[in-house]
Amino acid sequence: RRRAWLERLPEAAVLSYIDRTFGSTSAMQGDWQSASESWSASLEHFPLNATTQFFKGCFHLERRELQSAECCLLKAIALDPDFKLPYLALGNSLLQQRRFEPAIEAAVACLERFPDTPIAQFIAGQAIYHILRPATVGPVRGAVAVVAVGGLHGEELAECAHHALGLAKRGVPEVWAKADERMLEFLAEPSLRSSLPREVVHVWRVYGWRP
Repeated sequence: RRRAWLERLPEAAVLSYIDRTFGSTSAMQGDWQSASESWSASLEHFPLNATTQFFKGCFHLERRELQSAECCLLKAIALDPDFKLPYLALGNSLLQQRRFEPAIEAAVACLERFPDTPIAQFIAGQAIYHILRPATVGPVRGAVAVVAVGGLHGEELAECAHHALGLAKRGVPEVWAKADERMLEFLAEPSLRSSLPREVVHVWRVYGWRP
């Protein structure tokens, strides 16, 4: 059985690539359902296709099926640890699930392999911001929440998040928004915290259609 699978492997890989490409074309045209069907066919031919697993994860992110997205993206990372985009998409999925410490872990894992990745800095910085921010809507009073992440506490975490968001701002200024600037101000200026609203979780899209 193993020998038969190995003999079929070259054909399966080619068919998987063809279906993956069809799916990418559909996605770029906004037809995510057709894209998903093509990517499912791609994985039927060759389940070890890391790029298709990433694309399928993007489909689930688009549908806000966040746990399904997470499953596909973890598979993509396991299959190809040097593929950067799944780390970022995974961080986005975890942010939207409000699982902030795992989101930081995804961002750090990305930065360990790809240090010059502003979006990973944004994910880590925003995750720390939400950990530090009391779980209330509207202005808050007092200092940041008393928490510990990675051995850092309170204002140390705020400084770390401020640095990460600053790198993100300098790296991709074209997508930096007013909400991002308010997070930066919150982390930098304790005197402003009582007047700043609590920002909602938001992400920068990271889709990329590699061949």
